[in-house]
Formats: sequence, C-alpha cells, structure tokens
Amino acid sequence: MTDQFKGVIAPVTTPFSQQGDVRLDALVRNVEKYMKSPLAGVLVGGSTGEAPHLDFSESVQIVEEVAPSVSPDKKFMAGVACATLREAQNFIDKISQQRIDALLVSVPSYYKNRMTDSALARYFESVAEYSPFPVILYNIPRFSGVTMSIDLVRELSAHDNICAMKDSSADLIFIQKVLSATRDRDFQLITGSAETLSSALILGVKSGILAVACVLPEYIDDLVKAYEQRLPELPSRQIKLCEISWTLVRDLGIQGVKYAMDLRGYEGGLCRLPLAPLTEEEKRSAERVLEGV
Repeated sequence: MTDQFKGVIAPVTTPFSQQGDVRLDALVRNVEKYMKSPLAGVLVGGSTGEAPHLDFSESVQIVEEVAPSVSPDKKFMAGVACATLREAQNFIDKISQQRIDALLVSVPSYYKNRMTDSALARYFESVAEYSPFPVILYNIPRFSGVTMSIDLVRELSAHDNICAMKDSSADLIFIQKVLSATRDRDFQLITGSAETLSSALILGVKSGILAVACVLPEYIDDLVKAYEQRLPELPSRQIKLCEISWTLVRDLGIQGVKYAMDLRGYEGGLCRLPLAPLTEEEKRSAERVLEGV
C-alpha cells in the first residue's frame, strides 16, 4: 500500500463575518500559522470548512486564495462536495490551474436510496477520469447517510487516479476490512476520526484529516510521535484527545471547533446560519475540556 500522505492534515474552517461573508483574510492568516506548525498540510472545502454552506464561487475563491499560502513541503487538498457530476466537473475546471495534491470527493447523498454501488462507482470513476488531480474518496456516513461498501472501495481502489479514502466512520472493523481488501493496491486509507487515531495507527494507517487539528496541531503531532516511539504516555494522550474531540467536534460541532480556535489564538469566528452561536454554557464546556492542554 502507498503512504504518499503521512501525518496529520487540518480540514481548515471557513471564517465568516457578522454579515455572513467569507473572511478570506482571516482564512489565509490561519493557514499561514498552520504552515509553521507540525501539520503535514491543509484541506479547504471539507465538512469542517462548512462546504455545504458555501456557494460555487466561494468554494473556487477559497482554493485560489489559500493555494499560494501553502508551503511547497506541505500537502494541499480541496474538497469536492457536489450533488452532480456536471457540477463537480465545473468546479474542477475552475481550480485546475492551482497547485493541489488531491481532491477529497464526497459521496453525493441527497437521493441516498439510489446511491447504489454501481451509481457511486460510475460517479467516482467519472470524476477521477476528468480530474487532473488524484482523487480521495470521502466516506462520512454520519453526514451523508451513505456508507461505502467494502466491495465498492476495492473496485474503486483499482482506478489509476483514485489514490486513497478518508474514512470518518470511526468504525475499526470497517477500517480493518478496507485495509485487508486493498492490501494489494496502490491505495491509502486516511482516518477522519480523532477518537480512533491511536488504534488506526496500530492497524497501519499513516495519515489523518482531523477537525481537532485546527485547534491543537502540536498536541496531535505529539501523540503520533508517542506512537512512533512507543512512549508510555500514548494511552493517556489518546484518552485526552477523545475527550476533546467528543466535546468540540461531536457535541458542539463546527461552532465548538471555531470557538476553541479563538481560544488558541487562531481566527475561528462565526458560522454561517443556520448554525447558531454557542450558548454560554457550551462555551464553558469547550473551555473546560481544553484546560491543561
């Protein structure tokens, strides 16, 4: 199996103004800070970047603005969260001149009862054949309501331009089955779950695209190093990471991640409605979970 993606990548948030406009200046400043961190790279237009709340032109502009700020030694990925093949192709056309290491392509899921293996295979293969950039499949059943089957992943892993899958299911059995099914392929599994990071590393996963990395890139890098060096503090670090991720990502959502970024010196800012601001008690929960980190 390939390991072209190593380390932790941050799926960066999209800062919005009080009026709901994208604050490109704040986004670029965050990315410039991440370039000085141990992160392996950044992703724009992912779930943590509120991709469903961005219009087409905003998604294109974000890629165009962030790409020049990414260091040559860091990975730069762009999310493709499109409802149709035509929309995906139009988006790819608009960003085709940028320096991008891979596209993270989400499962189209509005008509989820018709997202059969054959329909999804045709969609992902069509995107991969059209794209000048390598394609990463994105399995996130929590949001899409669609879980990619093991047979489908194995079929798609044979495509020359499909290089990896980000799995955010947090299902270790599913991870094991994907690793087994693609063991003979030039294909990589990337975890999207901070809660199972240590277990995924033990199973052979080399990379993670993790929302918590937007808040604590150094902490997660230290955890990965603790695993690589077989340090005894690995379990305690993973337990604390689980607590942080459960609170900020699972319970409080993107609003929690953004508020924690504000506390840590980044520019998280506001979410776009209908995502409402945190209550004062929710803010206290975010503050408590970060104590001592």
